[in-house]
Formats: sequence, structure tokens, C-alpha cells
Amino acid sequence: MTQDNTLLSLADLRAHIEASTPPAERASILAFLDLARAALGQEFFRDPSVLASEADFSGRLPKAPDEALAASFGDAAFYGRCRESILRHAKIAGLWADTDPYTLLNEVARSFGLAGVNRRIMEATFPGLAPRYVTREMAIQADRGLRGFDRQEFRACMAALDRVRSDPRISAAGILGPEPIGLLPRYRDGDRNRIDLPEDALSVLPRLIASHARRARRAFELAVDFGILAPSGPAKGWSLSQEEAARYHARVGEIVSLAAASDNLRALTALLRRWRPSSVPENLSVDRVCNPKREPAKTRPAPKKTDRQPATLPQALNAEVAAYVAKRGLSRKPATTLRRVLRCLLAAGWHPEDGISISQATAILQREKPRLGAGSLQVYRSLLKGFLRHIECLAPWDDLLARASDVGGMNLRGLSALAELADDMIPPVVPDGIDGDRAKELVARAQERGTGTQVRQGLQALDRLREVLPELPSIPVMPALKDDTIPKQLASEIRAQAQAAGYSPQGIRARLVAVRALYRLAPDRARFSGPVASIAWQEIIDAVLVQYPKEMEPYRNELRRFARQAAEKWSAGWKDLQSRIVATGIPKADNPVAHLATVAVRDGREPWQIDREWAWTHERSLRADLRHTWSRAVDHFDALRKHPEIATSGLLPADQLGPMPETGSRLKNAHLPLPRRVEAALEGESKQIFEAAHFIWRCLRALGTHAKHDNPGARALLAEVNLELVLEKQTFMTHHSARLHVARLRDWRESRPGLA
Repeated sequence: MTQDNTLLSLADLRAHIEASTPPAERASILAFLDLARAALGQEFFRDPSVLASEADFSGRLPKAPDEALAASFGDAAFYGRCRESILRHAKIAGLWADTDPYTLLNEVARSFGLAGVNRRIMEATFPGLAPRYVTREMAIQADRGLRGFDRQEFRACMAALDRVRSDPRISAAGILGPEPIGLLPRYRDGDRNRIDLPEDALSVLPRLIASHARRARRAFELAVDFGILAPSGPAKGWSLSQEEAARYHARVGEIVSLAAASDNLRALTALLRRWRPSSVPENLSVDRVCNPKREPAKTRPAPKKTDRQPATLPQALNAEVAAYVAKRGLSRKPATTLRRVLRCLLAAGWHPEDGISISQATAILQREKPRLGAGSLQVYRSLLKGFLRHIECLAPWDDLLARASDVGGMNLRGLSALAELADDMIPPVVPDGIDGDRAKELVARAQERGTGTQVRQGLQALDRLREVLPELPSIPVMPALKDDTIPKQLASEIRAQAQAAGYSPQGIRARLVAVRALYRLAPDRARFSGPVASIAWQEIIDAVLVQYPKEMEPYRNELRRFARQAAEKWSAGWKDLQSRIVATGIPKADNPVAHLATVAVRDGREPWQIDREWAWTHERSLRADLRHTWSRAVDHFDALRKHPEIATSGLLPADQLGPMPETGSRLKNAHLPLPRRVEAALEGESKQIFEAAHFIWRCLRALGTHAKHDNPGARALLAEVNLELVLEKQTFMTHHSARLHVARLRDWRESRPGLA
């Protein structure tokens, strides 16, 4: 469509819009044009004089219609919306030569995701000149005089013009010329041209460190500005003097900062040394220029002579070291390291006959060599441990841990916890001194520390070592400890309850282990008598958690989950549904009964009595994280219909519960779910349309026009009588906001001839 004297009718305008406008943007205007054709007749619709000019259009379709013209469109308000939409699209199509070009420019720019063309900037920069006649030379001249935000806005306008220039709607309207503006020049310091490095200088940039390469161009540019260098580079025979370097540093410090001055001077000298090595003298000190007040480095004094001789190993100990090195096949470096460690221990007062633990040796090494790293310390520990074991001077517990490691299959973590506790006792307890009474004392002390489980595991490992280490007493100590076996009837009931809930064998075992730990630490075991449902599990758990927080940490979540399930009192219908789900083999993660039954039983509902509105309203009352869990449970509940043995049991409601609102698309007025037929009609529509529909449905439910199980269609729900009733009697929001919702639904309804 071009800007010439060709007169186009409303029919031609409709054909043009249908051919050049995206489907999502043309539905409303095409519906208005079809309504105009039905209201005004085919002859009027094809009359070219209607769109001859804006004045002719206003004469044939006046802004204030008479009663007959308004009645042909239904009412005056709807006639006004139809007329404004047709007028706007006629201007966008460029039908009239004097049409404002910015209307179409901004319409197309928004379709490209751009902010648009700033009319204020364009008219202030090119007064009286249409965008069609703006050339690249004019844009460059105007851009050179702009600064800051005005330059940014102007360049954004030029980029937007180039972006929409090739659009068919712009070409058809003829409001932009074919020649693009293109990229505008890059300036610095206002309107000064950028100075780039010469070609031969660019080739040396990869040889500079990253920070110097990044600043090289700007450093060279500043040197040219100050008259130190020419744009082509240093002249033949020129060299950078100390005075010029100081002047460069001072000028950059005045313009930018002292830190930038030092960085740029170092980048410039690095560039020149790689590019023209003779231009930077060897005696030029950049550090002296950047830090003129720094004192010269002081020479270190010569080390003082001393008569102190390095400590040597005793002859017998040195012989043991040599034998150990030969036995293990160690190289020279580990042997030297071992001798160094032993000399350090001897200097601290240690004697080989005294024996020493690895922890004590480590403390001595850290005290004598405070700068020793963690890696070196670990190497020292390993070498020392092997040597002390070789000469049989290792502390009893360290020796036991080493021998347990040789045996294999032992709980070394438990043994380490037991060894640490035994060393802390007063007096310390050695491995062969642990009997039944001492084991009870150790467990009691460990429970106070929160390491009772690890110490019990260590005692169990110690009992296993008695079978292979003859120097340990043969009588085991674990039978003397407090029995932690829960009653068989209670264990059977817990196992059956977990199986009914769909737990796997591993899950059942984890639950029994947690309850056994609770039973062992509980002060009053009489409270565990009776059926599972009659025991105050939560009270027992809370009391033990306060007394033994570290001991109970691994079992806390499992025990609280067990207490919550034990306290649940499900109805017969939910129990039946749960048993059928477990019998079907549905995984526990896909079983929704635990989530839905808790809420449904509280509301007095069986599984076949819950419905979508119940699930929807409960989901809306939850926190954001709990809404995800509830929505998944609803989806899993609806998925139960895929299993014939459950679908035909009569335990499921007639209709599905889902879907629940999607994450991120929650609507303010979606207190109740829309009727299914209305949801189907609105599928794919915008969030605003759904918000408006939920508002209407909420109001009609509150006014009693519709009830809970009504399922009206979109035509009935959005009937004019319902919309007027809502505007008249709703109390949920201001009248202005309600009118906006109603207007959106009217536009949507009228854009679909089958619903209008």
C-alpha cells in the first residue's frame, strides 16, 4: 500500500491488514471490520470515498453518531470502539499523505521488541523535517554535538529507524527512505575521534600480559594527546626520557586518577619495549616515576656466625632408622625427612623409651615449626607413625588402630572416637583395660558429648578385635551394655505400618533403626508399651532431642515423620485407597494419599467426596513451597485413573482435581477454578483475559447467580446481563478496575463472532 492518490475502501483495508499483520495482532480489528460491514452494508464497505481522507472518514463515520448509526452497531459505546480501531489502523497503513509517521514507526518498532522512536529527540534535532529525509550525513553532524543521555537517546532512535526500515508496512507507507543511517562514529572525550594503534603495534599485543594489552590503545592515545608520540608511532631515534614519563604520569593523574596513571604508564612502556625496543632506555625506571617518594631497598645484613651445631640422632636410634629405611625401601628424601622429625622431637625433650602418641607428636611439631603446612604435617605424621610402630614405641591406642587397619573390615571411625574418649578419661583408659563396667562409663560419657553412637560402634569393633589380638581380654563388653532391642510386638507393628504406607525394605529398615535409637536413649522405656497409635511419640522424641541432640541428629527427620504418621487417623475410604495403591505397586514417591488424606479427613471428606474446588482453594492457602508439593500430589491423584483396579473401585471422584495453577501464573482473582468449558474456550489467551474471567466468575458465585457445580459455557458466562450485573453489584475492587476487566472480556467476546 503506497502513499499516492489511490483511494482504498474498507474492504481493501481489511485485505491489507489480513495480508501484512501478524495473526495475534489482527484478530480484533478484523472482527471490527466485519461488524462494520454487517452494520453499514456491502456497498458502504466497498466505497473508496470513505477513506479518501481523514475528514471524509469523519464525515461518513462521525465521532458522535446519531441514534440510527449507533443502533446499527449495538450501542454508541461499541460504535466508538469500532470507529477508533478502524481509524488507528487506517493511519498505520499510511492511507493519508499527512498522516503522522510516528504512529506507524512506533507500532512496528514495538512489534520488533524495541522501545520506539523518540518524537521529542527527532523533532528537536531535525525541526520541520520528516524521518524520510534524514540522511547519514545529517545524523553524524547532529550526533557530534550531543552529549551524555541525549546522545544515547538519539543513537537509539537512529538504530530503531534502521531496524524497521525494511519492514513491509514501512516500505508500503513510504515514510522512510531506502538508505540506512548505519553505525555512527565512536567518539571519546566528547567529540574527539578515537585514535587506534598502528598495524605493526597491533601485532605485538598478544605478546603483552593481559592487563597491559587491555590498556595499550588508551595509553597510546593519551601519549598522542599530550604530544609525546605521533599517531604513527615514535619517530626514528626517539626515546622516552624520565622527564617525559613523569609528565605523562602527572597529566593522566590530573585527568583520571593516580592509579590509572601508573597502569597506563606501565602499559605504554611495555608496548613500546615490544614494538620499538630502542624507544625505551634501559635505565628508565617506571617504579621511580610512579612512586617518587619510595625509599631504596635496604641490603640484608650478612647472617651471623654461630657455634651451635645441628642436633644429631643417637647412634642406636640412627641404626633403627637405617633398618626401617632398608626394610621399607624408602628413598633418600623420606629418610632425611624422618630424621628431621626425630631431631625435632628429641630437641623438645622426647625419649624413644617413653613412647608417644601421634597426637602428642603432632602438637610438638606444630609448636616447634609453626610455619609447617598441612600437607607437610601429614607426611611427617605418616612417616613417624610407621617408624614408631617399627620400634614398638607407638601409644597403645595408635598401635591398636594401626593393627585394626591391617586386619581390615573394622569401623575405624568408631575406634578413633573410642580412643579419643579413652585418652581424655582420668586416668586414661588403655584398650586392654576396658571391661563391662568401664564400657558403661565410657558410653555414658560419650552420650554427654553427643558421640554415643560412634563409641558404641568402637566397642563393637573392639570386641571383634578380641578374636584376633590375643593380648586383649577375651570377654566381650557389648553384652554388659544397656539392651536397645525394642519389643517384638512393637517392631512388628511398626514394620506393618511402614509396609502399608508403601515403604521399601530399605525404608522399613531405616525406620526401625531410628526407633531403636530412640528406645535406647529414652529415660522411661515403660512409655513404649501398648499399640503404636497409643504411644505419645512426639513427646518422647522432643524430650530425647533436648537431652541428646547430637545422638539424635541422624534420626530426627525420620522419627518426626514416623510420629506424624502414627498420629494420623484416616477414615475407612482413605485406608482402602492406600491399600489398593500399595497392592498395585505404585512407588511411594507417586502416592498422593499421605498429602491429600491429612487435609480431607480434617474436612470430613472421603476420597470420592473431594473435588477440584476443594483442592484449588486449599492450594491457594499454602506457602509457595508447599504449593509445589500439593500440585504434585493432585497430579498423582489424577494419575490413579490410569490403573483399572483403582479407577473401577468407586473410591475416586467423578471429575479430576487438576490441573492446579502453574508456577508463576497465579492470578489475583483466581479464588475459585473456572468452569471447565470456560477454561477450554480461553485456552491460549493472555493472563489479563484469564484474570478478568476469574473476576467475573468470583463475583457471580458471590452474588448467587451460579453455584459450585455449575459448568456454564463462555457465551453464557460472559453474557452482557452478567457483565452489567457485576459492574452494578460487585464489591471486590474499585468501579474503575472492574470496568477494565469487563472491557477486556467484551473486546475478547466481540472479536469472536460465534460468541458476540
